Amino acid sequence: RCGKRLTWRTRATPTAACATIQRTALTVVAFLAARVRQDVRPTALAVVGTVAAASFVATSLFALTGVLLSDPAMSIGALLEVVLVAVAWDVLLTPLVLPPLMKLFGRLDPQWAAP
Repeated sequence: RCGKRLTWRTRATPTAACATIQRTALTVVAFLAARVRQDVRPTALAVVGTVAAASFVATSLFALTGVLLSDPAMSIGALLEVVLVAVAWDVLLTPLVLPPLMKLFGRLDPQWAAP
């Protein structure tokens, strides 16, 4: 069961099925994010939009599997709450995390550097 409700006292141990679902969701999101136009440098709004879309798709895929597998811990209301919180967190953290990562990538590989 992937959708266990957690408290601060419990710790989740992912099963093989959960790990497969997570890998599938991340693969789909990576494919979709790679489809973003590469011939021009993206604007900050385009980057945040891509992050929001990727977060929405990955979280939705993972949460929908709980609904499809009739997990009693997952309801549509809980699914929507989880998706909205995940998208909000990702969009809020993107401006803090992405610029330092891009600088690091530029130092490690000049191909990543801005033109």
